[in-house]
Amino acid sequence: MIGLSTRDRVQALWDEMSQTVPPYPKGVVPVPKPIKGTAFFPGGLGLCFEESSAVGPEHTAVMVVGQDFNTAATYEHAFERETEIDSSQTWWNIRSVFRKLALPIDQCFFTNFYMGLREGGSEIGPFPGRNDRNFVQRCARFFERELEVMRPRLIVTLGTVPLVAIGKEVFKRSMPRILSECVDVYHDLPAAHGSVALVALTHPSLYFANVGRRRFRGLKGLDAERAMVQTAAGKIEGWAHGT
Repeated sequence: MIGLSTRDRVQALWDEMSQTVPPYPKGVVPVPKPIKGTAFFPGGLGLCFEESSAVGPEHTAVMVVGQDFNTAATYEHAFERETEIDSSQTWWNIRSVFRKLALPIDQCFFTNFYMGLREGGSEIGPFPGRNDRNFVQRCARFFERELEVMRPRLIVTLGTVPLVAIGKEVFKRSMPRILSECVDVYHDLPAAHGSVALVALTHPSLYFANVGRRRFRGLKGLDAERAMVQTAAGKIEGWAHGT
């Protein structure tokens, strides 16, 4: 995919995902086509077009990872509006939170560990396909493919569900299951394009209600998470947004 624009690369990734991740387990359905504008992958192309050009950012230094996109009904609502922002509490908070954390939203690729959509039911809680071992492994292999194509220097997980899944299935490491117990920044994790850093953040959907529980090197709350990001960025050569 060398020479392709960022938008073309993520479109090619989306096409690849639709071929390599199925079949989907009970309770999970495929994404018919990507949302045109800003939306997490695989519901969309994983780029924030409001903060960048029509073809997406020139490079993606940060991979932001959630658990799963959402329900089929929520996807359809966003697809009609050509953006996920107006129907997502996560997006309502991301832009303000990321500015406070010195995370360059225009250099982020927004994705999820689990591919597909929840067929119905709640938008929150455990993903229905999490117990299908073959499906989980296919999601993990596709996540590795995303790393290979997008070449991030920093992985940011939203909450501990994607942190635990990535740790176990991709990096073969045990990670904390409770965010208040996640007090480390993970450096030098191996990827095909070189080592990456990983930081677990409070999920943006209820960020300001929950971030007060975070602790890092004597700091609390948002200050702790900002320091985590800066510590990770400090280990990344050429990082321009670490302060």
